[in-house]
Amino acid sequence: MFMIMKKIGLALKGLFSSGVVKRNEIFITSKLWCCDHAPDNVLKAMTRRTLEDLQT
Repeated sequence: MFMIMKKIGLALKGLFSSGVVKRNEIFITSKLWCCDHAPDNVLKAMTRRTLEDLQT
């Protein structure tokens, strides 16, 4: 997993809270690992690995 996502999440949180940028003004994309491509695994994997780390 990319260890930088938590740091990016903290930076984004600061930008959002200070009003520099609004969440709806940016588009965030991330990687979905091959082991998580089954439809039942996608939401769980994205929530656990990406959304929590990026704090969005």
